[in-house]
Amino acid sequence: MIRGRLPTQQLLEKYEVEPVFAHLAYHFRKGNLAGFQRVLADNMEFFRSQGNYLILLERTELLIYRNVLLRLSRIQEGEGRGRTISYRDVLVAFRLSSQNLEMDVLEMESILSSLISQKFVLGFLFHHQQLVNLSKKQPFPPIMAAHA
Repeated sequence: MIRGRLPTQQLLEKYEVEPVFAHLAYHFRKGNLAGFQRVLADNMEFFRSQGNYLILLERTELLIYRNVLLRLSRIQEGEGRGRTISYRDVLVAFRLSSQNLEMDVLEMESILSSLISQKFVLGFLFHHQQLVNLSKKQPFPPIMAAHA
């Protein structure tokens, strides 16, 4: 998951972890950070026994925000608004995903900066205009490519 590949249904069934990991994969794909963290918390003992609780908790958060931004950009493109997204729209999407209504623009901008600097998202920020401008060519490269 942290490398950008979700397990197949057959693999989950083979190791009898389908119910738990299927819920995680669903929330990961949808960009639902609060749902993802809730499933992790509800199954903490299982994930701790597997030795991957902290890895999933810490390393997937940024990737889930990436998925939120991906979904938001697709919505904006569908409406014909192009690849430039306002901070306001990103902040609303991040707040909904994390269920953190206290998130402010600085925290959101920090997340965006991390996504761009780690090459999970290709684009740049216009701080004074409060805009995110996504690359015209593949603004969301495969997660595996960002680690290369």
